[in-house]
Parts: sequence; C-alpha cells; structure tokens
Amino acid sequence: MSDSEPEHLSSPEEEHIQQDNEYYCFLNVPRDASDADITAAYKRLARTYHPDKHQDPDKRAQAELLFTKLKNAYEVLSDPHKRAIYDCLGKEGLKEEGWAVVPRTKTPREIREEFENLARVREERRLQQRTNPNSRFECRVDATDLFDRYLYDSEYDDLIPSDLPHFEVSRLSLSSSIQAPLTNTDSASLKGSISTSNGQGNGSFTCGYKRINTESSWQEGTVTVGNGLVLDSRFYRRLANRLFINMSGSMQFSNRGLNPAFSASLENHLDRHTVGYLTYSTNLSIYEESDRYLMEEDESGMETTIIRNTENYGLVGRLQLGIPYTYAMAVFTKPFKNKKNHLRVSFKAGTFGAILEYGVEEKITEHSTLGATMEVGYPVGVTVRIKLKRSSQNYIFPFHLSDEIMMQPLFYGTFVPLMAWFTIKKLILEPREAAAKEKERLRRMEANKEKV
Repeated sequence: MSDSEPEHLSSPEEEHIQQDNEYYCFLNVPRDASDADITAAYKRLARTYHPDKHQDPDKRAQAELLFTKLKNAYEVLSDPHKRAIYDCLGKEGLKEEGWAVVPRTKTPREIREEFENLARVREERRLQQRTNPNSRFECRVDATDLFDRYLYDSEYDDLIPSDLPHFEVSRLSLSSSIQAPLTNTDSASLKGSISTSNGQGNGSFTCGYKRINTESSWQEGTVTVGNGLVLDSRFYRRLANRLFINMSGSMQFSNRGLNPAFSASLENHLDRHTVGYLTYSTNLSIYEESDRYLMEEDESGMETTIIRNTENYGLVGRLQLGIPYTYAMAVFTKPFKNKKNHLRVSFKAGTFGAILEYGVEEKITEHSTLGATMEVGYPVGVTVRIKLKRSSQNYIFPFHLSDEIMMQPLFYGTFVPLMAWFTIKKLILEPREAAAKEKERLRRMEANKEKV
C-alpha cells in the first residue's frame, strides 16, 4: 500500500488496537449488536436529539448537529455492506470511491483487498490527472532490400549482393509531454521532442500556459525553442449552442527570416453523432532580399471535414482545396461484435498522388491496444505500420517494404503480422489469461470457504 493509506491497515494486531468504535459508542451499543438493538438505540436517541423537541435556539442548533451525526451512524450500521466496511476499515474506508460496484457478499478479507485496490487505482488516477503524461516513440525501418532487389533484370545479378537482405533504421523520433494544473482554471505544460533521420538530428522544447476563462472559452500560449524561436497562441470559444470557433496563430524566427502562420476553424455539431468543421489555414515566409522585404505564401487552403461516430461505425470525410496540396479523403471504421477490435479503411487522393490504408486494431488488455496497418500508394510505395498503445504511451514501428507497388510486399505485409499475432496470442497471451482466471477461481474458492 502507499504511504498515504491508513497505518492501522498494516497488520491485524494494529487493526485490533485501532478499531473505529465512534458510531457504536454514539449509539451506546457493542460492536456485535444485532440489527434490532441498533434500530432500538437509534429510535431512542432520535426522540432525544430531534430538533423539533427543542425550542431554545442554541439547544436546537446543537440538537441538529447531534441528530445529523446520529443519522450518519445509523445509515452505516443498519446497512450490512457499509457496516462490514466500517468494521474492517473505519470511516476512512467509507470515503473510498468505488464501493458501489463491490458485491455485498464480500468477506472482511475481501473488503480489505478491495479497499487497497481502490486506493491504489485512485492514487494512479490522481497522478495521471495531475500530470497528464503523453509520450510517442517511432522507429522507421527501411526494409526495401527484401523486395526491391527483384525489380532488376537477371543481367544485374552480379551487381546485387547475394547475402541476406539489409535492414536500416531510417528514422527515430521520441516526444513526451506533461500537463500540470496550477489552479482550477490555469495549467502549465512541458513538451520535448528529438528525432534523427539519414544522419541528421534535431530537437525542440516547448513550454505552454493555458487558461480556461469560462465553460465555453479558453486560451493558450506556447513558446518553442529548437529550430528557431516559435511563439504560438490559440483561442477557443463557443459562439452558439452547437457552434464553436478555434483560432491559432504562430510566428517562427529562423535564419532566413520570419514564418508566420494562421488558422481558423468553425465547429458545428450537426446532431448527436455528427460534427462538421470548416477550416482555413495559411503559412507565409517573410525574408529580406536585395535591400527589400519579400513575402511569399508557402501553403494555404480551405478544408471541410465531416465526422460521424455511432456504436456501429465511424465515418470521416474531408476535402481540401489549396496550394500546393488539394486532396479528398474518406475514412471508415467498423467495430466488431466483441468491441475489442475494429477495422479501419481509408483512401486519400490528390495532387500528391493516392494512398490506400487498411488495418485492424485489437484491445489486448484493459489499457493496451495493438494494431497493424498497410499503406499502399503512389509515390510512397508499400509500408506496414505496427502500433502499440499503452494508456497514453504510443509506440509506432513503420516498416517500408518497397518503393513500388508489388504483390509480394502486399501479401507478406498483410499476412505476416496476422500470423505473428495469432501465434503470440495462442502461445503466450491465452495461456497467461487462462492462468490468471484459474488463480482468480482458486481465490474465490478460498473466499467461499471463509464465508461458510
């Protein structure tokens, strides 16, 4: 148990010495009193402490306090479930959240174990809410040597190495962030990221401050150092019952000049399951050339997005018209009947080319999900992406199989992850789950013996 939990729970001897008898003493009944004795004591004292029995204002106020304490004591001792918790853990045990879902047939030992578990979960949740940590790790592997060597004619066999295919880590990136509340309306955030690709690396560090003005508006400002100084600000506000606006602006100071950016988005809740967005964004470059300042528009565009989520499916549609990218995208997700895994298919086409993605995610534990996604398109080629999510931690492993669209990488990239997952599930995960269920069954048998 954590240090913050009551010390009297550490041993049976200390528990016996430090038993909480306040409610029993107030009702003037022993700890082994029957329900009838507790009810009779309550009725007797209720006639004495009821506020209507006293006309003097001072005595009436004192009677109200005593009558409230009497009701609290009777509410606990008249309920077998609450009384068992009180006998084992005292009033501190009654304060713990989560007892409402605990079966009322628990033995004292089970109640103690449940209290320790609830206290541990509460402490973890408290730390999670205080810092809100998030992290992301990505390792991109270039595995094109597996299949691209077969693109060449046989006359180039002497030039292609005959040994095993080579794998190369082409990119590594790591980012982590925390958010800590300062007051009920203010919070601070810290974020750091590093990455390396093709022998070159970079990193950045961000400090942020967020203030919630009202229930319908907030504002945030961040400062980033790394690839030049970047100042960023965001603003969010509710305009109507279902209409919201989100605006952001940033200024980057680089060696070449200034890079301002602006974005504005309208959010409209069309119905209970559907949300629509209309977004405009632009990125500019301001630099000096031949004793004069020039401004160029690097990117700009207008984007429309429709998101619909129901219990049976999820659908996202997006259309962007802009410079230099214009594209259309559609995403479809379908959960399976067991709600532990779902299918995801997306297609994106525009001035850059076309990309098709399909994959499956499965919930392997209460807080972990594992997924595999195939990415096929022009000019990106074929890539399989493995993603493991553990609470707020994300681990992503993209394997770039081929620069060209071929059947071999498509086949192996689709079926090898599936076969590997089913093998691990059958040989490792299911035996561990069965062992855990057997351990729980034996524990329940011991608990039933104790009840008898």
